[in-house]
Amino acid sequence: MGIYKKIAAAACAAAVLLYCFVFPAAAEKTKLTGDAPSKTLNGKRSDGFTAELSTPVKGLYIEFSDTAADFEISANGVTRRYEGKFINRYVDVSEFGASTLEVSFPDGAVLYRVSCYAGDPPADVQIWQDMCEEADLMICTTHADDEQLFFAGIMPHYAALGYRIQVVYFTDHNNLPSRRRELLAGLWECGIRHYPYINFAFSDAYSESVDGALYNLKALDGLSYDDAVAFQVEMIRRFRPLVIAGHDLNGEYGHGQHMLNSKSLCEAAELSGDAAKYPESAEKYGVWTPGKLYIHLYEKNEVVLEFEDVPMGRLGGLTPFQVTQKGFMHHKSQHWTWFKTWLNGNSGEITRAAQIEKYSPMKWGLYFTTVGEDTVKNGFFEHIYETHAQTRARLLIQNPVPGDIDVDGKVTANDCLLFLPAYKGETVLNGIAFVRADANGDGRLNPIDYAIIKRAANKASN
Repeated sequence: MGIYKKIAAAACAAAVLLYCFVFPAAAEKTKLTGDAPSKTLNGKRSDGFTAELSTPVKGLYIEFSDTAADFEISANGVTRRYEGKFINRYVDVSEFGASTLEVSFPDGAVLYRVSCYAGDPPADVQIWQDMCEEADLMICTTHADDEQLFFAGIMPHYAALGYRIQVVYFTDHNNLPSRRRELLAGLWECGIRHYPYINFAFSDAYSESVDGALYNLKALDGLSYDDAVAFQVEMIRRFRPLVIAGHDLNGEYGHGQHMLNSKSLCEAAELSGDAAKYPESAEKYGVWTPGKLYIHLYEKNEVVLEFEDVPMGRLGGLTPFQVTQKGFMHHKSQHWTWFKTWLNGNSGEITRAAQIEKYSPMKWGLYFTTVGEDTVKNGFFEHIYETHAQTRARLLIQNPVPGDIDVDGKVTANDCLLFLPAYKGETVLNGIAFVRADANGDGRLNPIDYAIIKRAANKASN
């Protein structure tokens, strides 16, 4: 048997074994107690579990094996239903005020581990936020671990500075679902709090050229280059990034999927602002043109990210690169590869990004810009003067919505509730809240303001 046939046969055998392991027929009922508040199930199928402590349960942490499922939590005659949005899901259940809770999975679930807490959860419990509606930075990685290798230092640095970061994975390791849990743990280590987007439509497959990657995309998924560009355009329109970071056009070490990811991303950055291109995503998300697109190892308009080796107080005195090294340690399935020594050295002697010369994670180039060429070249956000959050805050001050006291962009019944105690002198509204409460703009709160706010709230609710 030829070497490729042997590899294919071994892969098929592994896939069959994995399938049998992750999806057993029998469901399991688990009980968590004060003596055993956490149980590792390692891919067992479950219809639900019970959490029973001597004091009220404050939080539940459900770690699915590879795919999130909807679930229900019941206590004291009250049942709440939760959408299966995250593979690792923490739920604050303090509202139930119960020491015993029943968790059920109406459609069943395959679990890795479940835990319950009477107090605050440990720091490594991942409390994910939804994906970004407006990302300051979008990291377009190909595989789980690329974001810790060729994008090393970028996520910890900008996350520590408060930028909203959306990570997008071009492909999924559906032959090894544990890599989804690895990538989540690595992202959490690096300060990422918005849940990543994992593209389940593109299978992971090795090649050494764009043509090879396209052949695999067609053979495995029935898709084309146009589908790859459409995907990238949709991600840009959906997450509205100010800055994008993508792979080397030559695929770093020559990986065809890296090349395809980068090539399609570069094309998409110039098309995403045109509603006539890929109109389906334009209709769903609107159009968006990023401010900048940086490509790894791109030799034109080069930027060297020296900040990767600068210690940061917000990172506990570590450098962004060193935090990334910790992030990669969660990718245990990849520790047998040359990536580990490339990032850390044979015996841990690499502690600075500057020590890595081949495929240096510090070297980037500005491929596309709508805000001008870099001159200082001190990072990705030169000439980007505001984050999305700062822009929104400025616009709210410059263009206040009369009556929108809680500053949520609309006038609702809650604004009426906030107005009355302020009008009676029971509470004090300061700054922008007072300006908005003064709906008629006469400098004081009076019944006319309340009438305006109440009318606007009633109109909005109808």
